[in-house]
Amino acid sequence: MKSIILILTLALVLTACGAQNTVSIVEDITIELTVEPNPPAVGEATLVITVLDADNSPIDGASITVHGNMDHEGMTPIDSETSDSSDGVYQVPFQWSMGGGWVLDVTVTLPDNRGIATAQFDQFVEAISQDSIINRHETGNDLDINIHYMPDNDPAIVGNANVTVIVTNADGHPVNDATISLIGDMPEHDMLPVTGEASTGEEGRYLIPLNWTMAGEWDVEITVTLIEGQSVTETYKQMIVMDEQ
Repeated sequence: MKSIILILTLALVLTACGAQNTVSIVEDITIELTVEPNPPAVGEATLVITVLDADNSPIDGASITVHGNMDHEGMTPIDSETSDSSDGVYQVPFQWSMGGGWVLDVTVTLPDNRGIATAQFDQFVEAISQDSIINRHETGNDLDINIHYMPDNDPAIVGNANVTVIVTNADGHPVNDATISLIGDMPEHDMLPVTGEASTGEEGRYLIPLNWTMAGEWDVEITVTLIEGQSVTETYKQMIVMDEQ
């Protein structure tokens, strides 16, 4: 008899625990997402999440968690959360670790044990912020290709160096299958030009090694040749200085 009573008691306890762990999904909650800065780029960001009730009234007092993952394998997910809000607006700090396509899963745990609401958002992140790009040309031609030129130092230093060329299409998405050629020249001096080339891009970034041979102002000509054979050429001004060290 004691064994039967013990079994019944244990069953009741397990049933009660199961009931406590049940979480209801609330369907009539609106979750909106914007990103700052916009367009998003690799680095620190703020996810601005607005939570509204069925009658579009703001919901405060909720807990927000965000699980960010890239749309391809091999990257570590990013998680962040907050419970601070004002008029239903929650600001979640976030760190984009790589440019490309991201999938954000947002979970809202509602106050007063009302349950949870979820939403999923797709977000494209640029490899580098437009504000930090040294020279950015929008060609305006039929190809609608944007060329971003960035030396490893500005002004660059005489000697071995690297130049990064970022190529995006009209929608800001990276172009990875182009061939990039560089010719650097000093028109006022009778000297051999410097050249470099790259044909492998990751997230639209092409790294070109070269050797600046003289201090002064250079004309840097970048030619982007697409896989279809079409090409775009832009010229940039680059100041080169001697290394003070």
